[in-house]
Amino acid sequence: MYLKQTSLIFLFYCLTMVWACDTACSSTGERNGKCYYSCSEGTCHMTANHHQHMFLEGLSQHGYQCRGIGVSGVECDKTSNFGGCYEHRWTCGKC
Repeated sequence: MYLKQTSLIFLFYCLTMVWACDTACSSTGERNGKCYYSCSEGTCHMTANHHQHMFLEGLSQHGYQCRGIGVSGVECDKTSNFGGCYEHRWTCGKC
């Protein structure tokens, strides 16, 4: 019985670690001095709009000028302190 419980706890732990690092928003490229991102529907069982909101909040906390596009897109001004477009992404947890 103890071994079965331990195995289930270990399995749950492994699954949460996998889900925690799933990429929810990632760069789709750079155009005209702006970086563009797309957020995925269903990643970590959340909506694309949820990930978009969380990504925008995180970017804003770092002082970046970003805005939402539709329900799943993000556009950011590529300034000198922003760095490269592919340096930024949103995951379901800390990886």
